[in-house]
Amino acid sequence: MNTAQPSSQKAQAYFFGLVVVFAFIILALFPRLSFPIASAYVAALVLKPAQDFFKSQSRIERFIISILMIGLLALLIWPLVSLTGRIGVEVSELSSSLPRLEYLLRQKFIMIRDLLLVNFKLKMDVDPIEMLIKKLRKDGGSLIVDVPKVMGNVIEWLLLTPVFTWFFLSESSGLKKSFLLLVPNSWLERTYMLLYQFNGRFGGYIVAKTIEATILSVLLFVGLLIIDFPYALLLGIVGGVTNIVPYVGPILGWGSALLVGIMQADGSSSLLAMTVVYMIANFVDMALVFPLLVSKIVNLHPLIVVASVILGSEIGGLVGMIVSVPVATFLKLVIQDVHKSLYVENQR
Repeated sequence: MNTAQPSSQKAQAYFFGLVVVFAFIILALFPRLSFPIASAYVAALVLKPAQDFFKSQSRIERFIISILMIGLLALLIWPLVSLTGRIGVEVSELSSSLPRLEYLLRQKFIMIRDLLLVNFKLKMDVDPIEMLIKKLRKDGGSLIVDVPKVMGNVIEWLLLTPVFTWFFLSESSGLKKSFLLLVPNSWLERTYMLLYQFNGRFGGYIVAKTIEATILSVLLFVGLLIIDFPYALLLGIVGGVTNIVPYVGPILGWGSALLVGIMQADGSSSLLAMTVVYMIANFVDMALVFPLLVSKIVNLHPLIVVASVILGSEIGGLVGMIVSVPVATFLKLVIQDVHKSLYVENQR
């Protein structure tokens, strides 16, 4: 009897491991399936507290909340349509200005090259601007060829994500039970606690980063609007979205505005004012918004965050950089639990 029980637990562990590995392989091999599932999972985590709150209310309160939500969405339709139209105009204007950007970058490189040759006797045989332009043209050409495929995948993603989100929200308890039935009995309690902690932190992290990105976008948009910097709305949105990537994000956002500023006639004064706006917005973010919203949820050492972002970029590019911090948080939870079981509990 005693020998049968350990062998049964070992078989459960092997079966559970095979199921998890198989699931990860399927998701890795079929991104058209994994991206909608991952997006729906994130959306379900964000919407779950609202769903629980809505279910806990009486019928009359649910009716009032539904009417208020419909009214709020109706009020937001016009501003959203206006913002979308403005973004489209700014994207179109910026695209038409790209040839000027290429010319100006070449002129700046020639000036720097001559300056190094005259003052420091350094000769630059490599033209990084030419290499960059060739790379952009090559990638741009392949992107144009793949536009129908990309648009089809985006439409498919937009259609499948709400379906999977509704499924996760409506069947969350059943899915959780089905998953826990596969977990070996000896791992059940720890697995449940790990999932509970990760879902709570991951959902909180996504909400916090969304609020943080929105606040930063508004700050950048208002600041760039005050100094009359071109494409203020588009650059504000880009600054907020890129800020989701820790440490690297602010540089990417400022770099986008720098390229736009190079194309302007007033030159250094415009770039200086823009840089001040980005410095103030990111200072407010790092000094107030991030400590209040994100740092308590993540609770990772800055070196671990930087290392996880670098590894994430190597493995999954931009998407890997965005999900690197939540993954590192989950691994930290696992390591803490394993350390507790191996060292703390064994010493009792």
